[in-house]
Order: sequence, then C-alpha cells, then structure tokens
Amino acid sequence: MGLDEIKTKKKRALGRGREKITYRSTINPNMVLKIGSYNELMSYKEKSEKHPNIYAKIFEVRKYNGDGWYTGVAIMEKVDTKKFLSKLRKLESTLESFNVNKYFIWNVTNLSINDQNFEDRFNENYNKSVKLLEKHDTEMLDFMIKFINCLRGVLGGDVHEWQFGIDKDGNIKCFDD
Repeated sequence: MGLDEIKTKKKRALGRGREKITYRSTINPNMVLKIGSYNELMSYKEKSEKHPNIYAKIFEVRKYNGDGWYTGVAIMEKVDTKKFLSKLRKLESTLESFNVNKYFIWNVTNLSINDQNFEDRFNENYNKSVKLLEKHDTEMLDFMIKFINCLRGVLGGDVHEWQFGIDKDGNIKCFDD
C-alpha cells in the first residue's frame, strides 16, 4: 500500500482525536492510515512491536508533509471498534443485572497504586463477575477476561473505551493510548 492514497483521494475521517486523524484505506480494507506526529506514531509502532497482543499492529510509519502537527502517517491494521463497543455495552448491562459495579473493569489500570482496599474491591468485583458469568454468559466472561488482560498491558495513562477494537482473530487491541 502506498501513502499516495492519503494525498490524492478525498475521504471522510474514520476517527479523529485531538492530535490524530484516521482514514480507511482505499487500497486495502484491512488497513487504516493514521496521520499525526511522526515521533508519536513511531512510539506507537515500537509499542505494537513489543506488545503485539495488546496493541494494533503498525506495519510502517513514514514522514508526511502535512499541516502543522501532522508530520507522519502510520499504516496499521484495522480493528472493529463498533463490535468492541457493542460487546462492552452488553458486558456492562450484564454486570449491572448482576448488581456488579460495571466500572470496576477500568480500575485494573490503577492497581499499581498499592492501595490494598482498592485492590480488594477490584478482586471482589472480579471474582463475583467470573462466578456469575460462568453460570449465565460464558461469551461475556471470555470478553471480560480478554479486555482486562488488554487493559493490564496498556502503557499509556489516558485510556478510554474509544481506543479499543477487535481484530480479525477476535482479540481485543488498543490502537491509541
């Protein structure tokens, strides 16, 4: 895939953040083009190479002569964000129906603060969720475990639900942190 497609074809942004814009590739439907800071994109590429089970694969980063902040473009694997969000909403709804705090999952990113009460609450909610999901919804149990494992591996600090997707093999991947 060449980067010429980013310069020569008008297209609607697939996603947009404060410092990056993502476009669907017109050449390969399994790829996206992310435009942003060259150095930041190179940092993401290093993360994706070191942690391929956590981060969406970045195949290549090139310099890009864009406006201002947009100095690089990454060619990366496309992940299904709609499928991820749909499953996350279903998991949250299922946890609420079991009277489990649906936000406990996000607390996994804070377990390194060495607060025993915090860790105990997380473990209590996690164990309760596993027991209930084992009985009632093993698909959501599998999703929850995959998501928590992915969250544990994410290296950035600004993590939210719009930074995850499901790859073609069914794995949850972070594509921005």
